[in-house]
Amino acid sequence: MHALPSTRRGFILALDTLCGGVIPAEWDADSLVVFYATCVKAESERIDFAELRADALVDARMEPEDDEGGSWVWEALLQPDGTVIFPQLGLTFTGAALLALRS
Repeated sequence: MHALPSTRRGFILALDTLCGGVIPAEWDADSLVVFYATCVKAESERIDFAELRADALVDARMEPEDDEGGSWVWEALLQPDGTVIFPQLGLTFTGAALLALRS
Protein backbone atom coordinates (compact mmCIF):
# COMPACT_ATOMS: atom_id res chain seq x y z
CA MET A 1 0.00 0.00 0.00
CA HIS A 2 1.10 3.55 -0.73
CA ALA A 3 0.89 6.17 2.00
CA LEU A 4 -1.50 9.00 1.24
CA PRO A 5 0.16 12.41 0.92
CA SER A 6 -0.45 14.62 3.91
CA THR A 7 -1.19 18.28 4.34
CA ARG A 8 1.95 20.41 4.32
CA ARG A 9 2.30 23.46 6.54
CA GLY A 10 4.53 26.26 5.32
CA PHE A 11 4.64 29.85 4.14
CA ILE A 12 3.62 31.64 0.96
CA LEU A 13 4.32 35.13 -0.36
CA ALA A 14 1.00 36.82 -1.06
CA LEU A 15 -0.17 40.12 -2.50
CA ASP A 16 -3.01 42.20 -1.10
CA THR A 17 -4.85 43.34 -4.23
CA LEU A 18 -7.44 46.11 -4.31
CA CYS A 19 -10.20 44.02 -5.86
CA GLY A 20 -9.16 40.41 -5.32
CA GLY A 21 -8.02 40.50 -1.71
CA VAL A 22 -5.00 38.44 -0.67
CA ILE A 23 -3.71 36.15 -3.43
CA PRO A 24 -0.52 34.08 -3.85
CA ALA A 25 2.34 36.11 -5.37
CA GLU A 26 4.76 33.45 -6.66
CA TRP A 27 4.35 30.55 -9.04
CA ASP A 28 6.82 27.92 -10.20
CA ALA A 29 7.40 26.59 -13.73
CA ASP A 30 4.58 24.06 -13.25
CA SER A 31 2.09 26.84 -12.32
CA LEU A 32 2.06 25.75 -8.68
CA VAL A 33 2.20 28.20 -5.79
CA VAL A 34 5.74 28.53 -4.39
CA PHE A 35 5.70 27.14 -0.86
CA TYR A 36 8.46 27.76 1.72
CA ALA A 37 9.16 25.40 4.62
CA THR A 38 10.04 28.18 7.07
CA CYS A 39 8.93 31.75 7.69
CA VAL A 40 12.59 32.84 7.70
CA LYS A 41 13.14 31.51 4.16
CA ALA A 42 9.93 33.11 2.88
CA GLU A 43 10.80 36.44 4.51
CA SER A 44 14.29 36.29 2.99
CA GLU A 45 12.80 35.75 -0.48
CA ARG A 46 10.34 38.62 0.08
CA ILE A 47 13.20 40.98 0.99
CA ASP A 48 15.29 39.86 -2.00
CA PHE A 49 12.32 40.44 -4.31
CA ALA A 50 11.65 43.88 -2.82
CA GLU A 51 15.30 44.90 -3.29
CA LEU A 52 15.33 43.72 -6.92
CA ARG A 53 12.09 45.57 -7.62
CA ALA A 54 13.35 48.78 -5.99
CA ASP A 55 16.57 48.59 -8.03
CA ALA A 56 14.56 48.10 -11.24
CA LEU A 57 12.37 51.11 -10.42
CA VAL A 58 15.45 53.26 -9.77
CA ASP A 59 16.99 52.07 -13.06
CA ALA A 60 13.75 53.04 -14.82
CA ARG A 61 13.88 56.45 -13.06
CA MET A 62 10.70 55.76 -11.16
CA GLU A 63 10.17 56.23 -7.44
CA PRO A 64 10.41 53.04 -5.35
CA GLU A 65 7.19 52.17 -3.56
CA ASP A 66 7.00 52.37 0.23
CA ASP A 67 5.28 48.99 0.59
CA GLU A 68 8.17 46.96 -0.87
CA GLY A 69 6.02 45.60 -3.67
CA GLY A 70 3.01 44.77 -1.53
CA SER A 71 3.95 41.18 -0.76
CA TRP A 72 3.70 39.63 2.67
CA VAL A 73 4.48 36.27 4.18
CA TRP A 74 1.51 34.20 5.31
CA GLU A 75 1.29 30.81 6.92
CA ALA A 76 -0.47 28.36 4.61
CA LEU A 77 -1.58 24.76 4.40
CA LEU A 78 -1.13 22.84 1.15
CA GLN A 79 -3.63 20.01 0.80
CA PRO A 80 -2.76 16.85 -1.21
CA ASP A 81 -5.29 17.92 -3.90
CA GLY A 82 -3.50 21.26 -4.45
CA THR A 83 -5.86 23.36 -2.34
CA VAL A 84 -4.12 26.18 -0.46
CA ILE A 85 -5.56 27.41 2.85
CA PHE A 86 -4.55 30.61 4.64
CA PRO A 87 -5.72 29.78 8.20
CA GLN A 88 -5.10 33.27 9.64
CA LEU A 89 -7.14 34.90 6.88
CA GLY A 90 -9.87 32.28 6.60
CA LEU A 91 -9.17 31.96 2.85
CA THR A 92 -9.16 28.79 0.77
CA PHE A 93 -8.07 28.49 -2.86
CA THR A 94 -8.84 25.28 -4.72
CA GLY A 95 -6.46 24.10 -7.42
CA ALA A 96 -8.91 25.37 -10.07
CA ALA A 97 -9.14 28.79 -8.39
CA LEU A 98 -5.34 29.02 -8.28
CA LEU A 99 -5.09 28.20 -11.99
CA ALA A 100 -7.66 30.90 -12.73
CA LEU A 101 -5.53 33.43 -10.81
CA ARG A 102 -2.46 32.37 -12.76
CA SER A 103 -4.03 32.87 -16.18
